[in-house]
Amino acid sequence: MTNTSTLVTMEYELPAGYDEFQGQSSRMSPNARYLAALLGLAETYEGEAIWILDRDTGNITVVSDPETHVDYLAWAPDGDQLFATSWSYGGTRTVVWRYQISDGEFTAVVLPFGGALSPVVVDASAADAYIGADMVDPSQCRAPGVQPSGRTGICTFGL
Repeated sequence: MTNTSTLVTMEYELPAGYDEFQGQSSRMSPNARYLAALLGLAETYEGEAIWILDRDTGNITVVSDPETHVDYLAWAPDGDQLFATSWSYGGTRTVVWRYQISDGEFTAVVLPFGGALSPVVVDASAADAYIGADMVDPSQCRAPGVQPSGRTGICTFGL
C-alpha cells in the first residue's frame, strides 16, 4: 500500500495459510481508515478470507467463513460495515456476509439462488432513491430469470 501524500510504500506479510492477496478485490473504506482485501491461494483464484487493516492503529484482522469463498467486497457508506458476497453464477445459492467493524461481529445470509454478482451497499435513508423502498426478507429474494441475461431485477433487503 502506498501513502499518496508521502509516496511511502508499506508492505504487509501474508497471514499463515495464505499465499497471495487478491488485489483486484481490495477496497478502501469511505473514511479511508480501513483497507480490506481478499486472501487466497494462488492455485484457486478464490478469496478464502478477508484481511482488514486499520490504518490508524496498524491492527490487522482476518475473518473467514470456512464453508465457502468470498469474491466481492463493498463498504457501507459510514465505513463501519464491510459486506462481501460469493461468486454464484450458475450456482444454487449466494452468500452475503456483513462484518461489523465496531464489535467484530461476522454474520451471513444465504440467498436461495445463484447468479448474483457484486453487492451495492447504501444507507437505508438513501435506499429509496437508489433501489426503491420495497425491502424484503432475504429468503424472499427472487432468483434471476434467465442466465446470462434476462435478469428479473434487483433484490433489496436490509442486513
